[in-house]
Amino acid sequence: MVSRELKVTMLEAVDNQLSMNEPKCTKDTFERLIASGCSPQEAKESIAEVLLDRITASLATGEAFDEADFGKRLASIEGKRKQNPATFDPSEETMAELIERIKCDPARIFPEAELTEIIARKEEAIPLLLALLKEVRDNAEKYSNDFDYFGHIYAVFLLVQFRAKEAYPIVLELFSLPNGLADKLFGDAVTDYAGRIMASICGDDVAPLKQLAENEDADKYVRVEALIALAILTLHGELERKELMAYYKELLPTIDNMTIVTLLINLCTDIYPGEVYDEIKAAYENDKVDYFMIGMESVDHSMREGEVSVLARAKRNIHLQKIDDTIDELMGWAYFKYNRGPVKENYFEQLMNNDAGFMPKSKGTPVVNEPKIGRNDPCPCGSGKKYKKCCGK
Repeated sequence: MVSRELKVTMLEAVDNQLSMNEPKCTKDTFERLIASGCSPQEAKESIAEVLLDRITASLATGEAFDEADFGKRLASIEGKRKQNPATFDPSEETMAELIERIKCDPARIFPEAELTEIIARKEEAIPLLLALLKEVRDNAEKYSNDFDYFGHIYAVFLLVQFRAKEAYPIVLELFSLPNGLADKLFGDAVTDYAGRIMASICGDDVAPLKQLAENEDADKYVRVEALIALAILTLHGELERKELMAYYKELLPTIDNMTIVTLLINLCTDIYPGEVYDEIKAAYENDKVDYFMIGMESVDHSMREGEVSVLARAKRNIHLQKIDDTIDELMGWAYFKYNRGPVKENYFEQLMNNDAGFMPKSKGTPVVNEPKIGRNDPCPCGSGKKYKKCCGK
């Protein structure tokens, strides 16, 4: 019988081989077993058994590790009968098995059947999803280096859909992780979804959002997302606009980070900047704003448009909505090889459709109303990177 300690050691060795893709036969076998219907844990345990046998043989003979023989042994592992939509019945799986299936899938096929079943059995799922998030929080460095691991993404979205308030402090801790760990764990989900996630799960407890927004040790984009969460609550009638704008008015002059100031002004412009117009104007006069992202003319345009019109558009803005449907939100992600997501509009069409102040300029006319550049848009410098990863740093 293999001891628990030895099993853990072998599984760690398999994780290292998968992470480094060395030897290549390990990852090839892992993906083959996953495709056959094995869970990631089952696949790793099967590989670990072969690895242990091969190491034992090498120790017994005193010879070096035989990678070719290891590859042959891996090739002999039989996977499960492939479970396709015609044969796989998620209702027959335990909740632990369902969650295990969605944690890691190198094939990157969206697990719609599993998610549907988890959602149908949400009361059973919530404790296990919370435990999963705590595991990732407590071992963030490990999971941030596992690029095929997706369990924490599903867990956050599902718990948000379930409005499981117990997840709120855990999610805040994950988003507040230092040294770039939050970005490594969540990638673009931080800037695309964090505000919506926090607004959906916080209930009426907004104090932690303000604390995060003012936390100078937190990622600057996470801080902005906390401010966006407050705006979402206001648009949904859960936080008084007077309270929100008074907070923004007080906060704006105290922020030294240009990116945060700029993105907060961008947010205020999207929800009507009237109450903080003087503070915004002062920020421009004091060179605290990135003019390239949003010019004062965009702020003035929002003022001219009027509060009623601006707010009506804000309430239709998907980026200022709560999250209600995990499957609908995730299935279109480019991460998945097979998805039914809509093709995005051309970048410049987005600018023209989303910014009513964007108008073609005649030759020789100074440009006074630059289009707003979103932090997740391609950088106009032509680097091919996102603005936030390039000139928007």
